Amino acid sequence: MKAILARLLTILVLVMGTIGTVEVANKVIVTAVNLAAHNDNIRYYNEADRKTNEWTEQVLEEFEAREAYYESEDMLVRVYSTSPTVLKVLGVFLAIALYPALVWMWIYNLYTTYLVIKRAWQRKRRRRTHNRR
Repeated sequence: MKAILARLLTILVLVMGTIGTVEVANKVIVTAVNLAAHNDNIRYYNEADRKTNEWTEQVLEEFEAREAYYESEDMLVRVYSTSPTVLKVLGVFLAIALYPALVWMWIYNLYTTYLVIKRAWQRKRRRRTHNRR
């Protein structure tokens, strides 16, 4: 019974950990995509030969949007956006790698919980059968 209770508490902790991990991973990936889009638009403008006033205004908006990430109140977004490129790439790879790791943890935990419950059930059945003799 203690093993079953421990497994159920493990599943509860895994649920809470999964929620937090997915939230952080999604935030990192969305921030990376948005920053890449802003930087790409700014770089395209800087490389262009002809620049119009309308286009300049759009690029200034891109600068402001990028600056909003740098000064974000969300600490994860702020730290990620101001970190060096190598750390950003590692952060994205880690965020992407977390999804299969979470799936593996869920499968492993549910399988071992199934085995513990199955063993407890078999012991209980054997005791009943043994006591009837």
